[in-house]
Amino acid sequence: MAIKVDVKDNKIELALRKFKRKVKDSGLLLELREREFYTKPSDTKRVKKSKAKLRIKYDKLRRERERKLKGFWTFCIYSLYLFKIKYTITIPW
Repeated sequence: MAIKVDVKDNKIELALRKFKRKVKDSGLLLELREREFYTKPSDTKRVKKSKAKLRIKYDKLRRERERKLKGFWTFCIYSLYLFKIKYTITIPW
């Protein structure tokens, strides 16, 4: 996997920024950091389990927040319907 950046009109700074962005987007540095030292299979399993727990936790929080927002918007629309108010709805955050 080769990362190639063309330098145009001796604009080295611009080419360097593009190169850094390409390296970051490709995930090359993350892979190098992971492969820097040997990790035991038990360590990788432990990290994988902890990441799964965090993912489940944040998914649960996200679903709860969406449920609350859905209730909020339902209430807003229902109250607008009841009082026949013609206002634009603004997002509270």
